[in-house]
Amino acid sequence: MANLVKRLFKLVPPAPPWDNLEPVREELFGVERLEEHARSLALAQTIAPNVSKGRTLARRLAENGAVLFDAYRLISDGGAMPCR
Repeated sequence: MANLVKRLFKLVPPAPPWDNLEPVREELFGVERLEEHARSLALAQTIAPNVSKGRTLARRLAENGAVLFDAYRLISDGGAMPCR
């Protein structure tokens, strides 16, 4: 309960997005929209003075890449998805 109160009053920073275990499954952007989105994300970011702990972005991207590759194989080969 105390943690919830702290979070409501912004005393505890939210967990970084790369700690989320869900696969990245969002809208696919074209080149122009992707560039626009990248600019808006860059402008919205602040530099954190501390290094965050948890899963690295590289690890999360690798895990998502494996899921995407499994889906690609399923679609191209007509095979079954491997169990994870």
